Amino acid sequence: MKAIDLSKYIIAKHDLVDEFISNKKLQKLLYYIEAWALVHIGSIIDDEFEAWVHGPVIHEVYQTYRHFGYSPISFTYPNNEPNASKFITEFENKYVENGGNSNVFELIDSVLNKYNELNAFQLEYLTHNEDPWMFARKDVFPHGHSNNIISKNIMKEYYTKQMQEDIES
Repeated sequence: MKAIDLSKYIIAKHDLVDEFISNKKLQKLLYYIEAWALVHIGSIIDDEFEAWVHGPVIHEVYQTYRHFGYSPISFTYPNNEPNASKFITEFENKYVENGGNSNVFELIDSVLNKYNELNAFQLEYLTHNEDPWMFARKDVFPHGHSNNIISKNIMKEYYTKQMQEDIES
Protein backbone atom coordinates (compact mmCIF):
# COMPACT_ATOMS: atom_id res chain seq x y z
CA MET A 1 0.00 0.00 0.00
CA LYS A 2 1.11 3.57 -0.47
CA ALA A 3 2.50 5.23 2.63
CA ILE A 4 0.33 8.30 2.08
CA ASP A 5 -2.79 6.11 2.34
CA LEU A 6 -1.52 4.33 5.44
CA SER A 7 -0.65 7.71 6.98
CA LYS A 8 -4.31 8.77 6.75
CA TYR A 9 -5.30 5.55 8.51
CA ILE A 10 -2.78 6.18 11.31
CA ILE A 11 -4.00 9.76 11.72
CA ALA A 12 -7.59 8.50 11.92
CA LYS A 13 -6.57 5.93 14.56
CA HIS A 14 -5.13 8.80 16.61
CA ASP A 15 -8.21 10.96 16.05
CA LEU A 16 -10.40 8.10 17.25
CA VAL A 17 -8.81 8.25 20.71
CA ASP A 18 -8.23 12.03 20.71
CA GLU A 19 -4.46 11.73 20.45
CA PHE A 20 -2.61 14.21 18.32
CA ILE A 21 0.16 13.14 15.99
CA SER A 22 2.92 15.23 14.41
CA ASN A 23 4.55 14.61 11.05
CA LYS A 24 7.72 13.51 12.83
CA LYS A 25 5.92 10.91 14.93
CA LEU A 26 3.88 9.76 11.94
CA GLN A 27 7.08 9.09 10.00
CA LYS A 28 8.52 6.97 12.78
CA LEU A 29 5.30 5.00 13.22
CA LEU A 30 5.21 4.27 9.49
CA TYR A 31 8.81 3.08 9.76
CA TYR A 32 8.14 0.74 12.66
CA ILE A 33 5.00 -0.61 11.02
CA GLU A 34 7.04 -1.51 7.94
CA ALA A 35 9.91 -2.88 10.03
CA TRP A 36 7.71 -5.29 11.95
CA ALA A 37 5.68 -6.15 8.86
CA LEU A 38 8.91 -7.19 7.14
CA VAL A 39 9.60 -9.56 10.04
CA HIS A 40 6.13 -11.07 10.34
CA ILE A 41 4.21 -10.85 7.05
CA GLY A 42 6.39 -9.14 4.46
CA SER A 43 6.51 -5.58 3.20
CA ILE A 44 3.26 -3.63 3.32
CA ILE A 45 4.51 -0.16 2.35
CA ASP A 46 5.39 0.37 -1.30
CA ASP A 47 7.49 3.47 -0.65
CA GLU A 48 11.12 3.69 0.44
CA PHE A 49 12.33 5.30 3.65
CA GLU A 50 15.08 7.88 3.41
CA ALA A 51 17.66 8.33 6.19
CA TRP A 52 17.06 11.98 7.10
CA VAL A 53 18.78 13.75 9.96
CA HIS A 54 15.75 13.25 12.27
CA GLY A 55 15.30 9.59 11.35
CA PRO A 56 13.48 7.58 8.68
CA VAL A 57 11.20 9.59 6.40
CA ILE A 58 9.00 8.90 3.41
CA HIS A 59 9.38 12.02 1.29
CA GLU A 60 5.80 12.14 -0.08
CA VAL A 61 4.27 11.85 3.39
CA TYR A 62 6.59 14.52 4.73
CA GLN A 63 5.69 16.91 1.91
CA THR A 64 1.97 16.30 2.38
CA TYR A 65 2.02 17.22 6.08
CA ARG A 66 5.04 19.55 6.32
CA HIS A 67 2.88 22.66 6.66
CA PHE A 68 1.87 21.39 10.12
CA GLY A 69 5.49 21.63 11.32
CA TYR A 70 5.72 20.14 14.81
CA SER A 71 2.03 20.82 15.41
CA PRO A 72 -0.61 18.08 15.40
CA ILE A 73 -1.80 16.99 11.97
CA SER A 74 -5.46 17.60 11.28
CA PHE A 75 -7.14 15.47 8.66
CA THR A 76 -10.29 16.26 6.72
CA TYR A 77 -12.26 13.09 6.16
CA PRO A 78 -14.10 12.42 2.88
CA ASN A 79 -17.35 14.38 2.60
CA ASN A 80 -16.14 16.47 5.57
CA GLU A 81 -17.47 13.86 7.97
CA PRO A 82 -15.76 14.10 11.37
CA ASN A 83 -16.00 10.35 11.77
CA ALA A 84 -12.64 8.62 12.22
CA SER A 85 -14.34 5.32 13.04
CA LYS A 86 -16.21 5.21 9.73
CA PHE A 87 -13.05 6.12 7.81
CA ILE A 88 -11.06 3.36 9.55
CA THR A 89 -13.70 0.71 8.84
CA GLU A 90 -14.03 1.75 5.19
CA PHE A 91 -10.23 1.83 4.77
CA GLU A 92 -9.85 -1.68 6.22
CA ASN A 93 -12.72 -3.07 4.13
CA LYS A 94 -11.41 -1.50 0.93
CA TYR A 95 -7.91 -2.84 1.56
CA VAL A 96 -9.16 -6.40 2.14
CA GLU A 97 -11.58 -6.23 -0.82
CA ASN A 98 -8.62 -5.28 -3.04
CA GLY A 99 -6.77 -8.47 -2.06
CA GLY A 100 -4.96 -7.23 1.04
CA ASN A 101 -4.27 -9.42 4.04
CA SER A 102 -6.59 -8.62 6.97
CA ASN A 103 -3.75 -9.53 9.38
CA VAL A 104 -2.10 -6.27 8.34
CA PHE A 105 -4.39 -4.31 10.63
CA GLU A 106 -3.63 -6.54 13.60
CA LEU A 107 0.05 -5.88 13.00
CA ILE A 108 -0.53 -2.12 12.62
CA ASP A 109 -2.54 -1.99 15.85
CA SER A 110 0.15 -3.98 17.65
CA VAL A 111 2.90 -1.60 16.49
CA LEU A 112 0.82 1.46 17.36
CA ASN A 113 0.15 0.03 20.83
CA LYS A 114 3.86 -0.60 21.35
CA TYR A 115 5.24 2.72 20.06
CA ASN A 116 2.45 5.24 20.70
CA GLU A 117 3.55 5.76 24.28
CA LEU A 118 6.77 7.32 22.95
CA ASN A 119 6.84 10.89 21.69
CA ALA A 120 8.38 11.94 18.38
CA PHE A 121 11.75 12.77 19.94
CA GLN A 122 11.95 9.44 21.76
CA LEU A 123 11.13 7.63 18.52
CA GLU A 124 13.80 9.65 16.71
CA TYR A 125 16.34 8.69 19.37
CA LEU A 126 15.34 5.05 19.04
CA THR A 127 15.82 5.00 15.27
CA HIS A 128 19.16 6.81 15.60
CA ASN A 129 20.46 3.93 17.70
CA GLU A 130 19.40 1.14 15.37
CA ASP A 131 21.42 -0.36 12.52
CA PRO A 132 19.15 0.31 9.51
CA TRP A 133 19.20 4.11 9.89
CA MET A 134 22.84 4.22 11.00
CA PHE A 135 23.97 2.06 8.08
CA ALA A 136 22.10 4.24 5.56
CA ARG A 137 23.82 7.34 7.01
CA LYS A 138 27.29 5.85 7.45
CA ASP A 139 28.95 8.33 5.03
CA VAL A 140 26.90 11.39 6.05
CA PHE A 141 27.94 14.04 8.57
CA PRO A 142 25.82 13.88 11.77
CA HIS A 143 23.61 16.82 10.78
CA GLY A 144 24.12 16.49 7.04
CA HIS A 145 21.35 16.23 4.46
CA SER A 146 20.70 12.74 3.17
CA ASN A 147 18.11 11.04 1.05
CA ASN A 148 19.91 7.69 1.24
CA ILE A 149 17.48 4.80 1.13
CA ILE A 150 17.17 2.61 4.22
CA SER A 151 17.45 -0.97 3.00
CA LYS A 152 14.36 -3.06 3.69
CA ASN A 153 16.58 -6.15 3.71
CA ILE A 154 18.68 -4.65 6.50
CA MET A 155 15.50 -3.65 8.33
CA LYS A 156 14.19 -7.20 8.15
CA GLU A 157 17.48 -8.70 9.32
CA TYR A 158 17.87 -6.22 12.18
CA TYR A 159 14.34 -6.46 13.58
CA THR A 160 14.25 -10.24 13.16
CA LYS A 161 17.42 -10.37 15.28
CA GLN A 162 15.84 -8.01 17.82
CA MET A 163 12.77 -10.24 18.07
CA GLN A 164 14.93 -13.35 18.54
CA GLU A 165 16.95 -11.62 21.28
CA ASP A 166 13.73 -10.58 23.04
CA ILE A 167 12.46 -14.16 22.92
CA GLU A 168 15.72 -15.54 24.32
CA SER A 169 15.89 -13.05 27.20
